[in-house]
Amino acid sequence: MIVDFIEANRTEFGVEPICNALKMAPSTYYTAKDREVNPSARALHDAVMMNVLMALWIANKKVYGAHKLWKAADASRP
Repeated sequence: MIVDFIEANRTEFGVEPICNALKMAPSTYYTAKDREVNPSARALHDAVMMNVLMALWIANKKVYGAHKLWKAADASRP
């Protein structure tokens, strides 16, 4: 949310002055923008697992909790 604010106002005020006013390191903004383009391996894995878990949850009539979902996901692996 803060990154979106900085992005919307950076041409008018600049990244560093906005970050100084918000008491935030400019590197935080640049790292967040880089993560949008180059997601981490963990983020990519989480996105894949979200689809797997959602499919399992729907297949089990949306009654499985987190523990059963993870057990079902583990059991469905080859």
